[in-house]
Amino acid sequence: MRMIKSLLALTIAVVVTSTVCAQSSDISELVKSLKSSDVKARLSACKQLADLGPGAAEAVPVLVQTLEQAQDVELLKSAALALAAVGPQAREAVPALVKSLKSKDSKLAAYAAYALGRIGKSSAQATPALVKLATARDPVLRRAIRDALKNIGVPRQVIRPLLIQALKTADPADAAAALATLTERGEEIVPDLCDAMEDKAACYWACLAVAELGPKAKAAVPHLAKLLDSDQPEVRLQALMALASIGPAAKDVAPAIAQRLADDKFESVQYAAAYALGSIGNSSETILNQLAGALDSKDMFLSVTAAWAILKLNDPSDEHRTKAVAVTLKGLQSDIVAVRNAAARSLVDEEFSKGAARTAIHKALEGIDDPHKLMQIVDGLAAAGPKVVPACIQSLRQRLKLRYYAIQVLIKLGAAAVDAVPVLIETLDDSDPAIVREAEFALGAIGAKAAAATEKLVKKLDDESPEIRNAACYALGKIGPPAKAALPRLAKMMQSDNAFTRLAAVWASLKIDSSDPSLVKRAVPLMAAGLTDVREHVRVEMAYELGELGQAAQPAIKALKKALTDSSPAVRVAAAAAIEQIEAASKQ
Repeated sequence: MRMIKSLLALTIAVVVTSTVCAQSSDISELVKSLKSSDVKARLSACKQLADLGPGAAEAVPVLVQTLEQAQDVELLKSAALALAAVGPQAREAVPALVKSLKSKDSKLAAYAAYALGRIGKSSAQATPALVKLATARDPVLRRAIRDALKNIGVPRQVIRPLLIQALKTADPADAAAALATLTERGEEIVPDLCDAMEDKAACYWACLAVAELGPKAKAAVPHLAKLLDSDQPEVRLQALMALASIGPAAKDVAPAIAQRLADDKFESVQYAAAYALGSIGNSSETILNQLAGALDSKDMFLSVTAAWAILKLNDPSDEHRTKAVAVTLKGLQSDIVAVRNAAARSLVDEEFSKGAARTAIHKALEGIDDPHKLMQIVDGLAAAGPKVVPACIQSLRQRLKLRYYAIQVLIKLGAAAVDAVPVLIETLDDSDPAIVREAEFALGAIGAKAAAATEKLVKKLDDESPEIRNAACYALGKIGPPAKAALPRLAKMMQSDNAFTRLAAVWASLKIDSSDPSLVKRAVPLMAAGLTDVREHVRVEMAYELGELGQAAQPAIKALKKALTDSSPAVRVAAAAAIEQIEAASKQ
């Protein structure tokens, strides 16, 4: 047994020795190739050395020489990657890699940073140069810097002042770009950001970074509280937004925030203070009274934001809540877009969207009869995005007076309103033809995601109302290929005595399937005739659709050229674009 073990050990030793010798021989050849004047041969050598990893350590001096003397950028990158593959044994390459960090080629700088990180602790001398690039515009380079510093294991107390200096001296665009990379480190970057807040030139950027981290940065609350007294209004504003982002963990700072709301001379800071109070959740009587005082502000944006905060805090005071609802309602009707959007936020806030405030606002909205004001509200709600969809669904399900305007919101949201498809399908059975028509338009705006409505929309093609039939055609066309089941019924509609019905049917059919040559041939003259329709939007749609058909729409060129003199600028633009598309397709 002992003899067998000895033979086995000897065999392994011979194999290892021969492998090492082979590698050593290979490396010698690769080193010779690195000194060649042939760039391709040198690139190949670098790549092969990188494949050998730490086994290519003896090639480090020549790789360093390559990094210092080569002119070809690709060769420089390959040399840096080979040194990275060698790892800690490439420590003599650190000075050359630091020089490469200064390259105008951000990819080469990133490779140099990567190599320094792979070399590890021996790259500590590169720390100042690495941190200086923490605000680089290239996100790949910033991530390489971040990872290198982590792998080198530089103590935080060393990085901290360097990071602050980098933020202080960076171009604003660079500093802003660096925030994303900094915050990727999560909670571990918070102490550094807290230190940066102590520096007047860096605190603004630190606040922005903390706002990105949100609740994870709760340790920064005391530092942010100090910045509420900064002599720079932009710093006060960003400190407030950071506290708002942190949320409930900043409750103790509420009195100081309320002071900013009451006394600050800058409106933007007051807005941020009201927003912060609503976000952190301190609903003490003093705070609520401060917010209630802001409801009377002549600045509508401030009063609406204060109303949002009061409603979010679930103020038990009927007086405050009632007044906040009234302010919100007034804001929804404002001609100022920012005010409307801020008021709309109250209706979609998940914290109280099912509470008394929501009910009160709904009742108040039901009492508005002015269509102009209601459409302003629609714009504001649509600006709130998909969060408003549940409220629209509720209006439709409960058949509220405002359901027409709820549908308008869904139309504006388009595909983002996909969750409303089931209730819109139900609404197709509404007794009010105007509601049915608008529900069809909403399904069309949602598009392919409304495919489940196809069967019911096909039935609407037989409705006695031309408006409902035409709107159903529109919806099916916008749904597109998923509405293929509608094609047979649309083909029958093309036989209609009504010119517009024929036009609507052929348009929808083409949107569903434009691969049928016979359908395209039949559609072109109908669409060309549609260029003289009394409705502007129809003329515009026909022009664009003819353009989409390309060469097949050549017979419509005469009608399109005539449309170039249309009284509507939109039609003229659409006609010109269509002619250009058709002629370009014909030349191919």
